[in-house]
Amino acid sequence: MEAFDFDDQESAKRHNHRRAPRIEKRLEIVLQFPEREQRYITRDISYVGVFVETPEPLPLRKLMRVQVKLDEEQEPVKMLGLVAHRVNSADAMETGKPTGMGIQLFALGHDMRSEWRHFVRQEYEKNPEAREEVRRQEFPKLKVHFPNTQEMRTFATQHVASGNVFIRSADLYQQGTRIWLEAIHPETSEVCPIEAIVMEYVESPRQNRGMRLMFSSGEEARDTLLAAIGD
Repeated sequence: MEAFDFDDQESAKRHNHRRAPRIEKRLEIVLQFPEREQRYITRDISYVGVFVETPEPLPLRKLMRVQVKLDEEQEPVKMLGLVAHRVNSADAMETGKPTGMGIQLFALGHDMRSEWRHFVRQEYEKNPEAREEVRRQEFPKLKVHFPNTQEMRTFATQHVASGNVFIRSADLYQQGTRIWLEAIHPETSEVCPIEAIVMEYVESPRQNRGMRLMFSSGEEARDTLLAAIGD
């Protein structure tokens, strides 16, 4: 039985630095400062922030209080905001993006955080691409590296196609856990994610520590990998 290794450190790094997907949503947002307040309309939103279009974005790191109206019948969600990035007119001409600013949000208390995340999650559910991205982010990820394309092809046609494979891993997940196995192309470094389920895990001996993964459709997963290879 052949086993494959994955990059534990890189997997953990990616898992800790994942980014919430943005989704287009127009909401009234009020930015409050000691001397004034300004009203905008959001272009897109995510769990961690919003982007507003404006010809005059505020300075980076600018702090403010934020009120976002989620529903006509509800009180606005109140948070703190920080200008995390800007798109000025020169950047907009070069990239084709609208001028404006991305505002990172910090919830004032557990209730406000829960209300905002619940609202955003509902919006994600309405959009297939965003829903799938959120779903991918919520699963643990295991990265598998190959020394060459032939090894990746063998992995796809002989192991993945059979419906299951054993992966040596320092990190173990309980039986039944859904994960994303991220196969890394040895030449292009392209990431090819395949959904899998942990069928069993082996804790010891250390050299055999790992998990047996099952794919819901081995043939489909095989074809996905072969397409990434270029076959």
